[in-house]
Amino acid sequence: MVRITADLLGEALSLLPQDVCLYDRSGATPAPFGHGSCFMGAGTPVNVFDLQTGARRSATRQDVRDLVCLQDALPNVDVVRPTVTATDQGECSDLIEI
Repeated sequence: MVRITADLLGEALSLLPQDVCLYDRSGATPAPFGHGSCFMGAGTPVNVFDLQTGARRSATRQDVRDLVCLQDALPNVDVVRPTVTATDQGECSDLIEI
């Protein structure tokens, strides 16, 4: 186990930049993150409403893929992240989201 002292943590935090820009794949259109900006990951539910049947069901690896592709195609979305957790991958579920 590694323990980080309060002093070391405070020093590390003091060295962080106040503002950071994230760029798209081509290196253009920065998404600013800093004072006054907001980024929120809404969590990752384990259920979805099936788009074909409307029924609630457990999310799958394919749902993760489909929803990330949908977000990626939206021009006003700056940050793409999984919005569901695949429940059909056993202990590897978290790896599917990377």
